[in-house]
Amino acid sequence: MPQTSQNISQNMEKLELFYFNIAMHDAIKVPYSNIFENVFDLGSHKGAVIQTQVSSNRNIIATLGRDDKVLKFWDFNGSEIHGLFQYQFLEQGLCMALHPLSNQCCVGFREGVKFFYVLDDNIRQVFNESIKHCQAASYSEGGHVVAVGNQALILVFDAYSYSVLHTLQGHAGFIRNLSFMNRDRILMSVCVQGVVNCWSQKSNTWLRFREHAYKEAKYLDVTYDCANNLITCLCSDNRMRIFSGQNNQLIFEYDSSPVTFTCILISQRYGCAFIGTSEGSIKCVLWPIQDLSTAVLESIEFPIHQEAVSSLRLTADHQQLISGSEDGSIFVTRIKEWVNGVDMVWADSNDSAQRFGEGGGSKLTKVYLMNNYSLVSKTGNDVKKELTKELEYKIQNLKSDIEDEKDKYIEKYNGTIVTLEKDNDEDF
Repeated sequence: MPQTSQNISQNMEKLELFYFNIAMHDAIKVPYSNIFENVFDLGSHKGAVIQTQVSSNRNIIATLGRDDKVLKFWDFNGSEIHGLFQYQFLEQGLCMALHPLSNQCCVGFREGVKFFYVLDDNIRQVFNESIKHCQAASYSEGGHVVAVGNQALILVFDAYSYSVLHTLQGHAGFIRNLSFMNRDRILMSVCVQGVVNCWSQKSNTWLRFREHAYKEAKYLDVTYDCANNLITCLCSDNRMRIFSGQNNQLIFEYDSSPVTFTCILISQRYGCAFIGTSEGSIKCVLWPIQDLSTAVLESIEFPIHQEAVSSLRLTADHQQLISGSEDGSIFVTRIKEWVNGVDMVWADSNDSAQRFGEGGGSKLTKVYLMNNYSLVSKTGNDVKKELTKELEYKIQNLKSDIEDEKDKYIEKYNGTIVTLEKDNDEDF
């Protein structure tokens, strides 16, 4: 059907043409070295993002790349994100964990695990433990211990002396996932053979109080809900299975075909679960699932990445969701909460501290902002001081050169003025 003039005009209004004056660009580029500023100075990951970690006390994100063998640190303030620094490994890292204070981190490799101090502009290795196939690592919420996988064993290190405190045995396959939960009272471990163990610390020892095994399908991700005593498993056969933690009975099974659920993150704060998919989208479902007999899982889906989501993390204030993908992209998604049509906004730290003191019977005298806290290398500081002195020396030399050039121009133009005045007097 031919379009009317009104339809044509409406379509033309959607077309806009923009241009940039190259001559203006050249003019601006003369006094400035570069008028364009890169969003990511160090670039993004070239390949899949293996793991994403978020500091609970600072606005720091750490990401580990698989193909580029790079560990990157990012700074974000809720609305902007930019790269701080990166570290290139010679071998491929298999896992990574970040201390809650972000002052140290550990990276697992095929032939060992390495611990690093996180400085303001770099990381420095402080300890190396020779172990095999370290595919999982996790710091405790308090930051005093760190658990790493050593093939089928779990080693619990002191986070400051790096001595082995405990060795946990209970798996037959390589450890692929470790997670502290319930205020460090529980340690969950998952191996490649589909065995899930939950450990509790009693009398300075870790005892296994729950074991779950399901070997009919490969696990892509597993999480344990302590509040509801549920074990949620995302399987390679495009099914999400939920087991009762009390008797390991299958109570819910959902077929997500043709999409595969790749990772899951449960938020008790919002009463929902965030599920990453193989198509790059993130689903948000109510948690726990009330109707266990349903064949349709009601959810809100957000298309974010181009390829499968590989990692999901929440910030400490529960206001941002950090997601990494197989395409190498990292997204920081802001979370908004509405109750009865009202936008819920979190109170500031002083109000939260006051309410915490009133409710718990304790009194908080000060609240510290940890974003200004970081470790600094003494040698690095000395080098920076020398560079600063050298820069100041160059600046003084440039100032002297500019003053000398200025005097030359003044003398030259003064002589020209005198000559012109003489010529003018002779004419008259």
